Amino acid sequence: MDTTDFCQHAIKGDLSAAPADILHTLKRISTEFCMQQRAEKHRWQTIKVTSIQRLANEQAGYIKACLAKGCPIYENQQAVAEYLELGNMSSANIEKQITDQ
Repeated sequence: MDTTDFCQHAIKGDLSAAPADILHTLKRISTEFCMQQRAEKHRWQTIKVTSIQRLANEQAGYIKACLAKGCPIYENQQAVAEYLELGNMSSANIEKQITDQ
C-alpha cells in the first residue's frame, strides 16, 4: 500500500455530525498531514477528532480536566507535554496555547 492509499484513512473519530464540506476539508487535511509525517518517518500519522463542536475555551476546560488524569487519550503526547510545560494550568493559559497551536 503506498502512502497516498494509507493516508486516505488517516482521520479517526466520530465525524457523523460534520457537514459534508467540513468533512471533506478534514479528510484533505488529515491526508496531507499523514503524507508529510510518513515522509519524515514520524510515528504519529493520524488525526483523531474527539469533537467538532468545541470552542477554544471549551477545549481548554476539557484539556485541563484531562491533564489532571495524565491525558492518556491523546495520541499526540508531544502536545500534552506542551501543556504541562505551561506551569500555570489555568484555563486561560491552556486556551492561549490551543490558539497558538
